[in-house]
Amino acid sequence: KKRKQKLGKKKLAPTSTTATQFKTRSVVLLEQAQFADGRDTQPTTSRGSHTLPELLAQLRHYSPDVRRDALLGLNDLLHDHPSLLHTHAAEVLSGAAPLVSDTAAR
Repeated sequence: KKRKQKLGKKKLAPTSTTATQFKTRSVVLLEQAQFADGRDTQPTTSRGSHTLPELLAQLRHYSPDVRRDALLGLNDLLHDHPSLLHTHAAEVLSGAAPLVSDTAAR
């Protein structure tokens, strides 16, 4: 049976308590370890601050304006960093090839 609090007395101790203890663990990601080795921590971005995977994803966007902006960003990125074209040529071509016949994005 629950005890009643008397007027003017100290607060009663709770009848049920909740365990407030918890354990923590750390997670180590390989990408973080690579950056700790002294590699470049800034990803290569276009003038609109989009990375290559973001621009390739925007090439498949439903909006023609977004697709056009992605093509312009991809052009800027590959012009500023031509080594990306050598390493990601297949992805760039497979993303940009369907837009050759796209009349809405022009």
